[in-house]
Parts: sequence; C-alpha cells; structure tokens
Amino acid sequence: MIKVHALLIAAGESKRMGAPKQLLPWGTKTLIEHQIEILQEAKLTVSVVLGANAESIQKTIVHLDVKVYHNDDWNLGMGTSISCGAKSIHFNKNHYDGILIALVDQPLLTSEHFQKMIDCFESGKNQIIVSQSDTGFTGPPTLFDISYLDELMALQGEAGAKPIIKKHQNNVVKIPCQGSLGDIDTPEAYQRLLKKANLQS
Repeated sequence: MIKVHALLIAAGESKRMGAPKQLLPWGTKTLIEHQIEILQEAKLTVSVVLGANAESIQKTIVHLDVKVYHNDDWNLGMGTSISCGAKSIHFNKNHYDGILIALVDQPLLTSEHFQKMIDCFESGKNQIIVSQSDTGFTGPPTLFDISYLDELMALQGEAGAKPIIKKHQNNVVKIPCQGSLGDIDTPEAYQRLLKKANLQS
C-alpha cells in the first residue's frame, strides 16, 4: 500500500488579501479547516506549516488531527515553508513513499483529485506528479517521490518547488483537475471562487 504524507503550506502573510486567508470563511468552516478535511478525506496524514499569524490560525485547527510546524523564516518565501515541512518528516522518511505538497488557498480541489494523484503514483520510480488545469497550466498540488526529500529540505526563496520540477522534468506526470486550480490572492479572487463553489450568501 502506497503511503503518502501531505504537507499543507499555510504560512503566508496574505498581504494582497488584507486579512489572513487561512481564516476566511468557506462554507461553515475556515479555508484551512476545509483544506485539511479534503486531504483527510483522501486518507492522507497531514502536517501543516504555519508562519504569519500562526497563533490565531493554530487555535482554529487545534481540534483537528494534524501536526503543526512553525516556519520562522516564512517571510523569505514559500521555499522555506516547504523546506520546514520536509525537515519535519525527515526522521520518518522510511514510513513514506511520497510527499504531497498542497496549498491552503486552492479550495476548489476535491479529495477525488488527491486520490487520483495517489492512484497514479508508483513508488520507487522517482515520479513528480503535478496538477494540470484545463488551460494547460501546471502547478500544485504536487506529489514527490520520497527520493526528492533532500532537495525539498534544501529549498529557499519565492519559487517554491518549481526548481526541482524543472530539474527533473523528465520524471513529471501531469494529472488533469478540470479547472479547480484557482487560488486566492485578492478579495476579488476570493469572491470569484465563492461564486464558482456556490457558497455566496
């Protein structure tokens, strides 16, 4: 049985949003609660990486079965948050076949998409499974074979895991996700996704 651990990256400041997007309402939950629930519905164990506004966000998820890690260098870019999360599971690497990197602000993704990524994953083949929108754009969530753990731990800067994907593009597998890759950076984007999910009041 394939064992994949999910790292939910939720450390950003949400500067363009003007408020912590992790705590935005999404249905009856906050955005971060919703994302954790979707990952767990896909039978994934979940660790959450927090940074900005960590104290208030952690209070929101204290009732959930997740491990929380704090990235003190969150302001230096997403790469540091992925690195923080990867280091947190370093000592348990023999328990996992892969690491799935998910972002807190892609609420249209479904547990079925995460399950499809896992179903397409073959352990020991150095795969990197990326998500592809209906317009051809590729990005997170991304599933890395555990063989990339050292490279994930070494990440820095704003580019996230893109340098690893570019370096090993011959090992990349694309999984379509039917237009659900939209993320939330601004109030306008938030309203747009709420409307798409039929969650507007």
